[in-house]
Amino acid sequence: MASRVMHLAVANEIMKQVNIKDVERFRLGVIMPDAYKHNIQSATDSHLKYTTEDGTKKTYKLAWFRENYNNQLKTDDLYLGYYLHLIQDTIFRYFVYSLHSWDPYPKGNIERLHNDYKLLNNYVVDKYNISDCLIIPDDINQESIFDIYPFDLKQLSTDFKSDFEKYDNGTAFFFTQQMADEYIKMATEKCTEEIKALESDTSTIDELEWAWDKNPPKQSVFKKLKNKLIK
Repeated sequence: MASRVMHLAVANEIMKQVNIKDVERFRLGVIMPDAYKHNIQSATDSHLKYTTEDGTKKTYKLAWFRENYNNQLKTDDLYLGYYLHLIQDTIFRYFVYSLHSWDPYPKGNIERLHNDYKLLNNYVVDKYNISDCLIIPDDINQESIFDIYPFDLKQLSTDFKSDFEKYDNGTAFFFTQQMADEYIKMATEKCTEEIKALESDTSTIDELEWAWDKNPPKQSVFKKLKNKLIK
């Protein structure tokens, strides 16, 4: 999954092209799926991941979200941001596994990737002009989005603040500044297309086409998407 600051960078780029009325709710929504509780449930639940009917692949419940939050997607930027987070993670998985042949299985690779995220934070924050202000309404837990998952927004706020701290432990292992820029551009284009499609009750992304092999994920399942995404 993409880092919080990369999600916010995409959000900022989207706002250059699309009129987002409530910026504060949009920014919260676009990182809200990452407010999962480590002690009770995993990111799988907050990100609406599911296994396909044949039991061989996984993907995100994009169509389910559009159906269940159709009105909110058009009127409330919190829900739009949340939905676009799922699309950004869909693009990210394609980006790292297919375009850049990421292999998460060697011991320590996940931790090294997360260290790359930390190393990138200051670069992304500065280049994409990301604010360190995160507004969480007092009554946020009354939102119907909490029917999906009991989000830990207190922890999210703490983690978010840490994204702006200076960090220089080590050097990039896999995910470089150039890759971050490439991903942000790709995700911005796809999300902007999807926002325009939502206005006419359509979608530009088929969750089953983007599904990945359940165990383990294979780079090959993403290859057929390349021509769809890069024209």
